Amino acid sequence: MKRQMLGRAIVFAVFVIHTTAHPAPGQNSEQDKIALRTRLVLLDVLVTEKRNGTAVDDLVSENFEVLADQKLRAVTHFSTKERRRPLALVLVLDLAPNGAGRFFRQPDILRSLGTAFSKLLPDDEVAIVATWVKGIASNKRYLAGFTSARANIQEVLLKVPELVAPYAIKAFPYVSLGELLSEAAQLAGSKPNSNVVLVYVSDSLVPTDSSERQRGAESAQRGNVTFNALLCSTKKTVLARSAPFFPLGLALGIRANGANYFADQTGGHAIRVHKPEDYRKGLEDIIERISSRYTLGFELGADEPDDGRLHPLEVRVKAADKSGKPRMLEVVARRGYFLPKLQQPVGQKTLQTEANRVTTDQAKRRTDEQAIRQSVYELHYSVMTGDIEGVKRLTAKRTLDLNRLLFDLLYKKVSNSDGGREIPASSGDDLFKLMLGLIADASRGSVSAEQIREKARAKSECRITFTGDKTADIEYSDAITATAVFEDGRWKIDDTERLKEVLLKMKEIAPEEKERIRRH
Repeated sequence: MKRQMLGRAIVFAVFVIHTTAHPAPGQNSEQDKIALRTRLVLLDVLVTEKRNGTAVDDLVSENFEVLADQKLRAVTHFSTKERRRPLALVLVLDLAPNGAGRFFRQPDILRSLGTAFSKLLPDDEVAIVATWVKGIASNKRYLAGFTSARANIQEVLLKVPELVAPYAIKAFPYVSLGELLSEAAQLAGSKPNSNVVLVYVSDSLVPTDSSERQRGAESAQRGNVTFNALLCSTKKTVLARSAPFFPLGLALGIRANGANYFADQTGGHAIRVHKPEDYRKGLEDIIERISSRYTLGFELGADEPDDGRLHPLEVRVKAADKSGKPRMLEVVARRGYFLPKLQQPVGQKTLQTEANRVTTDQAKRRTDEQAIRQSVYELHYSVMTGDIEGVKRLTAKRTLDLNRLLFDLLYKKVSNSDGGREIPASSGDDLFKLMLGLIADASRGSVSAEQIREKARAKSECRITFTGDKTADIEYSDAITATAVFEDGRWKIDDTERLKEVLLKMKEIAPEEKERIRRH
């Protein structure tokens, strides 16, 4: 009973430990590599009057400047809304019963959303996805595939109230915005003539960790996907119970405003809604803003770096009014473009690996590398299944000690805030065990056992660089790094330095506590 009282507050803290893994992208053919080096980068740009927010539709290509990697690029493609691509709009409804789901029990809100689609053009399509659906094990369900039939959309929406689960729930499935954006990017590849737009309807508390933000932003840049959100109010009791865990989340890179972040990065909009009519107005506003955009494009040269990073983009606009005075305009566009990292030929990889080895014992290195991958797999599997002993067995002593300190501090803060009345734990170590147990509950409620194993296997496909006989650097596919150390007769994972770095930046941690952290 006490576990349920913690509810979404603990779920928020669980994200600290639970890192979703994804398989690394496959190697491209040589033909694909050449195409990537000369491809056209497209971006949609909204220009509005600064004084009143009205969309500006009378500009020409000469009014725009595009800077990529701080270099001015020649605009080789330009089109206006009269020639815009059809929209492929993915409407994602978050039915969490203590979140936005409590509003989706109201048919007026669903009718309001459906009415907004009258703003679409005949060639525009809509798909509907729901998360936290009552009675299914997975955390999302497709309610309608892409259709331009507005009556079908309204019919699907009016059935949503019966899909909202009751308030008493036993599992806490985690809906990843990074995964939703990844799916939208794959969709964009299958619909090259459409402009893919994701509209997420949820409450304002949308936690994301640093790896999810990076993964989601990269996916959106690949597919030129625009993320938008309609955000209802967060339940006051949820905010109150979540507040004690905010410092822990901040320490490990978790932010509560994930929807706003992705909207900002992709050139979309996050709009607050309250009354049923606000849902129609908000969705109409999003459709109008997307439809009023200019599409700009520039060519990537053969010498562009294929480094697998997001590269910064900036769009500037200059225009004068009839009297020759500069117009006060605002620009909304995505913040970057993504260049996939070209895979090295096998021979080159081998040479580089050999050059970095600190020992000539190749057989031992291969054995050690396999042992490290096994430890990575077992550690992440233990985290997702709530195996506290497995986590302790596979985590380096330095990291365990720092985690113990962190959870002791967290337990102290939470206990002081509510007297410990709703905390089913008697120490930081008990709180750590509780969170691992909730991770296991969430995993069982949202993914199958085989999917858990697959996520752990994907995490083990990391880059390993030996720095000594008993140490190695690890780089995961999502660019997060760690260290492997040979300790107590086996390879263990050390994440101490990254954890220390974020903790020492926290204002919520007292100076004397930071000094204890530095000494670890």
